[in-house]
Amino acid sequence: RISRADRGAADDILESLAMTTARNSLVLMQVPGWETRVTIEEASFMRELQAVSPDIARALADRFAVTGRC
Repeated sequence: RISRADRGAADDILESLAMTTARNSLVLMQVPGWETRVTIEEASFMRELQAVSPDIARALADRFAVTGRC
């Protein structure tokens, strides 16, 4: 069971990871206006999530592995 505080922290981390992933996609696809930007490293979000909740981090990694993301 995850505490309310940890759940809130995990939500914040996942929200930031989702925004970073979307941003990086725009950069990698060289969408006009994004082609000169650099991607943001995403591994730090996973490390932060691991520190807050190893169970949530493991579940996310499992889902990424199924989709070929990791």
